[in-house]
Amino acid sequence: MSSIPPLLWHYTNGDGLLGIVREGRLWATRIDYLNDSKEFAYAIDLVTETVDRMAAVESAQDRRRALDEIRSKLTGLSQLCDMVAVASFSEAGDSLSQWRAYCHKVPGYSLGFDTERLAPIVSSQRFVLSPCIYNVAKQTARIEELVAKAMLSVAADGPTGLSEGLVTPLLSIAPILKHPSFEGEREWRLVSDLLFSGDPKWKVRVQGSMLVPYVEIELVEPDGGLPVCELRAGPTPHPELALAPLGNLIVSARRSCVRTSVSSVPFRSGECLSNKSFNTDAHCVDAG
Repeated sequence: MSSIPPLLWHYTNGDGLLGIVREGRLWATRIDYLNDSKEFAYAIDLVTETVDRMAAVESAQDRRRALDEIRSKLTGLSQLCDMVAVASFSEAGDSLSQWRAYCHKVPGYSLGFDTERLAPIVSSQRFVLSPCIYNVAKQTARIEELVAKAMLSVAADGPTGLSEGLVTPLLSIAPILKHPSFEGEREWRLVSDLLFSGDPKWKVRVQGSMLVPYVEIELVEPDGGLPVCELRAGPTPHPELALAPLGNLIVSARRSCVRTSVSSVPFRSGECLSNKSFNTDAHCVDAG
């Protein structure tokens, strides 16, 4: 497990910034509504490949039967992604690729969260903060460990043991297994506990042409503050104008001890809007 950096950055647009600072809430989006709808399928494919590889060399009949049970369970598992919500952060607070991906309007904003203060807040709401894993060898090792434990569950309880032995742990780890091509994002994710469709925590917002399910994460600390240390305005042709309202916002919302800054990435006309593959992840409009 990687040590948690002292600061993690959350990219959003103006609406998201106002929601987080004024309302003290972050939105965690249902994972199948993220920009890359194949993210969850990527993890399922990794498990399937691992099970097939292990079965090809396994000689013990009882262990082969256990692997067959696991393989059959994977068929409909991708449908269970509607039970998980995530919110995304990055170790990089001023990344051109992040500005392009997550800021639909100029300027976007990144919020620097104090992780020492954030961790206990989200843990009390049954969210786990974890780094995304991009290295294939590390992904494979985690999956092999998961499959080995699932085989023990099948041996002890038969196919019924797969619910706790495979499904629950896989739904927890799948959101942080990402294709190596995304490694530059240096992403960390808040991953929810399993939430069934009727859970009252699920809310719905309008985003583009869709209704998007999400869960609110309460961020306000007992003293009324937020675990945010810095607000940064993204690339803009008017840095002074972008920076000026941030101080007023902090004061009016009674959020003290928050630094303000402007991105050092040079602004080029149309830069952020030139990327048409807009992300509908929890980065975009993350608080109401």
